[in-house]
Amino acid sequence: MSRASFKVVASKSGALVATGLVASSIFASMPASNAVDTGSFGSVISASEAESTTREVPVDNSALLAAVAAAKDAGLNISETQVKTITTGSTAEVQAALDTITADSEAKIAEITAKIAQYKEETAAADAKYEAELAQYQKDDAAYRDAVAAKAEAEKINAERQAAYEGQLAQYKAEAASYESALAQFKTDKAAYDAKVAAAKAAIEAGECAPPRVAMTFDLSRSFDASETATMKDQAKQMVERLSKVDGAEVSFFTFARDSAVNFQDTGSGEVPVGPITTIAGNQPSAVFNIGTDAGKAAALAWIDGIDKHSKDAPVGTSGDEWNGVNFQTLGTNWEAALAAIEKHQADTGVKYDTALLLTDGAPNTYTVDGQVGIHSPLNASNGSDEAFNAAKAVADRLEASGTDVIPVMIRDEAVNNPSDPFHFSSDEAGMLGYIKGISGVASPTEGRDYFVGEMNTLSDSIYEAATVAAEKCIVEDEPPVEPTKPTEPTPPTLEEVPSVPTKPTEPTRESVEAPSVSYGLTKLFAPIPVVEKVAKDEGKKIIAGETTTQTISYATGYQAPESFILGDHIYFTEDGRMPVSVNMNEVAVTDAEGNNVTDQFTITSVDGVHNGKAGHQILATAKNPGHLKLNTTYTLHVNQTSLFDGIADTLIDSGFAIVNDELQFTQDKTYYEPKINPDKTVVNSSGVEVDNTRVLPGAELNYQLTLSAADLADTTSEVTKLGKYDNYDETKWAPTGEFTVVDSEGNTVSSEAFTAEWNLETGEVTILAKNPAELVGKDYRLTLLGHVKKDATPGEFTNQATQLTNEDKTLTKVVRNYVPVIAPSKVDTSATDGSNIDGKTVTVGDVISYKLVEDTTNLENTADTIKVSGMVDDFDERYGQIDASQVRVYQVPGDTDTSTPEKVSAAVKLATAKEVTDSYTVTNGEVDGFTNGGAVGISSMMKTDGGKVVLPMGYKYIHVLPYTVTANADGDILNTAWQVTNEHRTQTDTVANKLKEINPTKDVVINVGDKDSIDGTEIALNTVFNYQLNSSTLPADRAGLTESWSIVDDWDESKDAYEGNFKVLSQHSFVDADGKTVAVGTDITGYFTQKHENGVVTYEATDAFLALMSSEANRATEQGFTVFMQAQRIGTGDVENTFVENYNGEKLTSNTVKTFTPEPVVPVIPENPGTPDVTTPSTPAVVKGEGAKTGGEARVAGMPVAGLLTAGGVLLAGFVGAGAWALVAGARKKNS
Repeated sequence: MSRASFKVVASKSGALVATGLVASSIFASMPASNAVDTGSFGSVISASEAESTTREVPVDNSALLAAVAAAKDAGLNISETQVKTITTGSTAEVQAALDTITADSEAKIAEITAKIAQYKEETAAADAKYEAELAQYQKDDAAYRDAVAAKAEAEKINAERQAAYEGQLAQYKAEAASYESALAQFKTDKAAYDAKVAAAKAAIEAGECAPPRVAMTFDLSRSFDASETATMKDQAKQMVERLSKVDGAEVSFFTFARDSAVNFQDTGSGEVPVGPITTIAGNQPSAVFNIGTDAGKAAALAWIDGIDKHSKDAPVGTSGDEWNGVNFQTLGTNWEAALAAIEKHQADTGVKYDTALLLTDGAPNTYTVDGQVGIHSPLNASNGSDEAFNAAKAVADRLEASGTDVIPVMIRDEAVNNPSDPFHFSSDEAGMLGYIKGISGVASPTEGRDYFVGEMNTLSDSIYEAATVAAEKCIVEDEPPVEPTKPTEPTPPTLEEVPSVPTKPTEPTRESVEAPSVSYGLTKLFAPIPVVEKVAKDEGKKIIAGETTTQTISYATGYQAPESFILGDHIYFTEDGRMPVSVNMNEVAVTDAEGNNVTDQFTITSVDGVHNGKAGHQILATAKNPGHLKLNTTYTLHVNQTSLFDGIADTLIDSGFAIVNDELQFTQDKTYYEPKINPDKTVVNSSGVEVDNTRVLPGAELNYQLTLSAADLADTTSEVTKLGKYDNYDETKWAPTGEFTVVDSEGNTVSSEAFTAEWNLETGEVTILAKNPAELVGKDYRLTLLGHVKKDATPGEFTNQATQLTNEDKTLTKVVRNYVPVIAPSKVDTSATDGSNIDGKTVTVGDVISYKLVEDTTNLENTADTIKVSGMVDDFDERYGQIDASQVRVYQVPGDTDTSTPEKVSAAVKLATAKEVTDSYTVTNGEVDGFTNGGAVGISSMMKTDGGKVVLPMGYKYIHVLPYTVTANADGDILNTAWQVTNEHRTQTDTVANKLKEINPTKDVVINVGDKDSIDGTEIALNTVFNYQLNSSTLPADRAGLTESWSIVDDWDESKDAYEGNFKVLSQHSFVDADGKTVAVGTDITGYFTQKHENGVVTYEATDAFLALMSSEANRATEQGFTVFMQAQRIGTGDVENTFVENYNGEKLTSNTVKTFTPEPVVPVIPENPGTPDVTTPSTPAVVKGEGAKTGGEARVAGMPVAGLLTAGGVLLAGFVGAGAWALVAGARKKNS
């Protein structure tokens, strides 16, 4: 007998009892979910084991074992004898055997119970005596320990209190001694402090003073060496610290020496400055710092740190290289500049200073004369000069008048007693002091109020006193005194009472009692068991999905009514955890041995469970009232199982079982097989090659192949009555021919007549069924649906999946996928010069448009069919221009190259990744069917092929560059469209367009520049000076092309007109020059042109600068043109015609012809006998020559300068005599008449 893994859910309404045996209920060990664990059953065995197995009958020894346990708990000596075994021949003998075992157990229980009572009585008496003695001991011991602890604690507390009191008393005596004297001093200090505060408050309320605002200027002259300068700065910072205690105090800093502020200029090797003046930032006038705040004080201190002479100390000598590096700005003491800087700062900033402190150690010896700083006495006049003092005094008086008190601070230094140093005042301190007093602005100044004198190391006191002279009445620097606290005498401590300690008690001992001995023995009982049986109809055959099998499970009751009785069928899940069948619970039934339907005596349920370690679904029939079932009667469970439509060929396995009380028994597994129905689907091209998951082109042949799986349909539980396929294809992208072919798995063609086919072209569905399905069992068949990708299929994925129909089973094939690729060719209209977008812009004759066509093959890798044709065809407008096929270029660029804008397309062909592949294309120019832009002519640029496929790889972009030259001078619209050709498929690009504008130059004749009245077609008198007006073409607005060349060529009649190089060019339209300024209409722009004339031909050519302006984006947006006024003089008679040729970007445009007429001069009549006339015969006037135009001479007419003609005759260039208005060019030569 073995245990097997088995789980089942049972109702809690019954108990599990072994058939015919007495057993304990297992529900106490069941989890709350009702799932019964295998280990909870008394035994779990198979039916085959049960046939030859007797099983132990559980004997209820609980009462005996309880008595034994009680004896052990009571302390008795227990021993167990050998187990006795009884085996009955049948279940009828079981009850008698159980009665005998029960009588023996009861006798042993009575014996054990008596010995326990006796032992407990003796032990209880001993325990009572000991417990009484122990209780008294514990009470006495606790009292003793408490007394000892209480005494120690009281003594500790008393010692601590006494020590603390004595320390407090000593401290009190010391504090009491000093308190009285401290209190007296406080009262005195408080009275003095209150008086100061009251006085300051009264002064403020009376307006006698306010928080000081001070300007300090530091002497950085040569007399201060580095150490002294550092000391002065440190003293100034100490003053700031001290003054910052005055709420609202403000201060600014200035520097002076030869000038103010003190900057740096090298003295060189003498006393003459060398090099540029370098600004020293820290020496410039500072901001007004509110040093009463932390931030203001910090900023002021930082500013003082930045003051720097930026120079080494000046030498004692007066010349030599040792002067190099000395700051020229420090060689002098300029009080005037010092005070003037403060005055200017007040005027510039609006800041009003109460006090201006002049910190100096030397008399003034430098001042300003006629705006020049540094006019001073010789350097040895170190005691100062009256001139320098007077200049400073004038500024000081202005400051005093404005309300700023000037207070000088005279600084004594180490050189006071060193008369040999001429740069320190020494020999005449009294004279120095006189200047100090004089600059204070007070007739009888008082030291310490109107001026200050201090040593260097105590300078901060002097500065502070000077800064607070005006505000001393409202400043209280003292801290308010603090009243001392009167000490309190400590109170003597209260001591704890110390208790007494009793005698320590002795612990008692327990008396021992001997335990009695007792022995016992158990009995085992064995009996035979019933066997569970399962029957499965057609076991071992194949079952098609949707078919049903019948299963029965039978088991018998025992000699005694069971507490629970369950029949069950365990249907195994598949390896991937699926339920392979379905069960109609309404058809589940239970019958008894006579075949009677007794289902109403059972509860029918279904749950998941585990058997033999494998999960499954269980059908359970649980007896509602097990005690009412017939004894020794077989009950049978009937279960119908239907195979599922899940498309998987499962092996269907189940096992029957019975659970009675604590007994579980199961049958052998029963097995069915689902046939392997494995329909397949694939997609092939015209060559029969599988092209699943590839790209397909619109119009390409594409066939779906379906494998009909029937090889495994033999030996089934029921006949095959339906066999075929259902297919739902994407009707938006695939079109069937309506035909299909069939081939069996042995390669034999099967007539399609053996099948019926029903097509629905609107919904994309087809159903193909065998007419005699049973005849096809045993082989597989391949059905091929013929069709093609629809020519109008839009880009995107399309899928196909078929279903095999077997009886009522429907099995899906795999999904095949194809993709109609995105073919996105594009066309851009760009400048041939810079590649910019010119789509929609205006062009003129001679312009070149660079059409760029992007052939997109990025999605043509891995196509179902070989790419045999790839390229571009371009429908250009041959009415207005042409494309030279030999100039077409093709470039290969990576597929991810950005070609989203015309500029990016232009840039793409210049990338390092671009490769010219023109040689791999055949480019032709000729008629193309369907082309309409100006006619049927177009460019074809097709990739060459080799071995039936194109020579270049797909996955790239191929950029075709087509230069289109505008050849027509007309008005119109130039259109262009292109198509990408991929095999038989064409994809159109956008259409680009340019406006074409006709341009034509014009010519006229006027007398003066700018005349509105034309003299074309009129008479011009001999020797008249006039102008040919040469108007260039008007370039249209919004031009696409650049202006690369622009000139006018005029071939005049030298026998009729004289031209000496005088011309003028005016703008026809306003334009923007190189500086972004607007040049107005009619502006003289002659400077933008050059002239060359010889042999009666003159050329006016625009300079590169003018071409660049005309090509700028701003000027291409507007109409542009120019007019040349060509000055000529009529020197011949008769009819005169003139025409010029304009050359714009290589295109020659001829102007209209102007005509004028000049009559012969009148010949005077001479008398027959004339006297000698008193007249002078006039000479023939000379024409204007160009002499001196390049050499600096004058152009002359009849020996007179042209300038003279302008003023005298008023004919030549009337109204345009401005300087530089005309260009005079030398080198004119006459043609042969």
